[in-house]
Amino acid sequence: MTDLLEAPSMLRCPRCSAEMGSPAGLASHMRSQHEEEGVEVAEDAAIADDRHAGKTGWRKLLNRPPKATKPERPAAKPARRRHKRVPATTILAIPFEQGGRIIEGWRPCTARVLSWEASWGGYVLDEALAGTLADRVLVQPLARNWERFAMAEAVLGPVALAFAMESKPGAIPLLMPEMRRAIRGAAPFMLRAMAKKRVEDENIEQAFREAYPDAPPDATADEMIDSVLREIFAPLMQPQKESHDPATA
Repeated sequence: MTDLLEAPSMLRCPRCSAEMGSPAGLASHMRSQHEEEGVEVAEDAAIADDRHAGKTGWRKLLNRPPKATKPERPAAKPARRRHKRVPATTILAIPFEQGGRIIEGWRPCTARVLSWEASWGGYVLDEALAGTLADRVLVQPLARNWERFAMAEAVLGPVALAFAMESKPGAIPLLMPEMRRAIRGAAPFMLRAMAKKRVEDENIEQAFREAYPDAPPDATADEMIDSVLREIFAPLMQPQKESHDPATA
């Protein structure tokens, strides 16, 4: 009976360890003394919950994981370059022009037909072959580089024909028209080359006049070069004195 009549045990505040006699008093104490602290604790708990429960709200936006990068597409192959078609009438006219002269001795009728078609056959074939496989594979590469072949022929053709004429004089009547055609075709390239050569010669003359201002005004570069060579090789150009050996006298 004495234990039941004893006063109830005191309740302690978990914040400040204050003793309260009843649960209602402890609750009133917590509301009045630790209200602000309770709010801070609640906010800390909410923040902790956000961090551990999916990071909702603006924190979730700030901490969004980076998007997975898409695999790079392979680089596209460069487009195949297409050359503009070049007229090939000059190349296609060669069989008519040359064929007539080559077979004139043993197929005179065919040679005359080829000579007749030489003025217009190349144009017809050029129009007929345009866009075909033979045109793209064979004719167009030759047409685009024909000027290079013509330049090489302008230099090497006359030399080869002259050598053939000297080797076989009997072929001169057959090769002379070819020599005439080669020289005629070389004329445009010859004029361009001569113009460049003229400019180079003028530059050389001007350089020697500036290098040797004491030379005569009408002296050319070749004359100045000869003068320099005479000065350099004067000992070698002097006549050698005959040596007299006393033993052989």
